[in-house]
Amino acid sequence: LARVSFTDAAGGPGFEVEIEPANGYPTSKWRPGDEWRGQARVRIPATLPAGDYDLSVSLPGQGAGSARLGRVQVSAPARSFEAPPMATASGAEFAGVGVLAGYTLTRTAEALLVNLIWQATATPFDSYSVFIHLQADNGGRIWAQSDAGPANWLRPTTGWVAGEYVADLHSLPLPADLPAGSYTLWAGLYEPRRAARVPVSGPGAAADQRVALGQIRLP
Repeated sequence: LARVSFTDAAGGPGFEVEIEPANGYPTSKWRPGDEWRGQARVRIPATLPAGDYDLSVSLPGQGAGSARLGRVQVSAPARSFEAPPMATASGAEFAGVGVLAGYTLTRTAEALLVNLIWQATATPFDSYSVFIHLQADNGGRIWAQSDAGPANWLRPTTGWVAGEYVADLHSLPLPADLPAGSYTLWAGLYEPRRAARVPVSGPGAAADQRVALGQIRLP
């Protein structure tokens, strides 16, 4: 295995990760003069501070030397560990991801604006998307919905840190033929590649792994 190291501007350790060189083609089959190209996806730890890092590679057990590959710039989001204002509390817990602390609902002439407030309980391995459904109370048609990464794709769950709060605003355009009546707002998390919803428990949780945010009469 090869070791890829990130060191900060002062030469201090950032983090290290081991990868298979040449996309796993065994080094026992390499011959003098061969040139191999390998690609590896390296996940930056969510807690890594922002800054410039020197990127180098070494082969453990094959000498103490390393080869510098270049410099990369790492950015980190601003984090808040204090609960922001929210109109309605929730408390529903999504396994291995976080708690839906609450939300604020704002209505305009054309849309419903739903600002979800999440509190992370972990740094998930998977990047989950958020969905919101506006569904008739009879369990029928979903009249409006939103599917997006948290905070308009700016705060993927793979970058959440336990304890922090993430504000996540969604806009649900209201169709012109929306009939007058009572509707339920639902929210949840899912893994897009498998279309698998994250198990949820607590206030408002339903068997289909959605959380009922509340009822609203429209128009």
